[in-house]
Amino acid sequence: MRNTTIKARLAIGYAVLLLLIVIVGVVGITELGTINDKLNEITSINDVEKDMALRLRINVDLQAIAIRDVVLAINDEGRHKASDRLNQLRSQFTERHEKLLKMFQDYEGQPQEFEQMTKMRTEKRGSQAVLRQHSRTRAGRQSRGGHYQGLGNSEPLERTAGGDRGSGKNRG
Repeated sequence: MRNTTIKARLAIGYAVLLLLIVIVGVVGITELGTINDKLNEITSINDVEKDMALRLRINVDLQAIAIRDVVLAINDEGRHKASDRLNQLRSQFTERHEKLLKMFQDYEGQPQEFEQMTKMRTEKRGSQAVLRQHSRTRAGRQSRGGHYQGLGNSEPLERTAGGDRGSGKNRG
């Protein structure tokens, strides 16, 4: 290397750098392809579950409308028609619900995923208990006409002309 000229040394250095850049680029593109394949796999599974859950939600909304139609029907013919629609929606719901449950039961996830789901369920139960206690405390104080100190608001509750509670201060 001592007998080579500066021009040759610079050329070798830049060639090595260029070779390293090409190697890093090829490895990066290959890994991005792998990540993209995994992402497509994950979304194809989760999109099916999400779509099924959305269809269940829509079905519940349609059942509520059908129940309303049964109650508000003027004659027997309308009531029977709405009742048939309600029965049809209920059977669709049951069918879709069973498919969704089967999808969740057949899921073969990682142990970390199941641990995280258990942790989330525990946290949800804890937060629901706090919210229930909070609503009971609030209801008890309102019935006694006392102050409600929830979420930073310590004003007395008073009914205004518009039917709202509170004086309108401290609203964000």
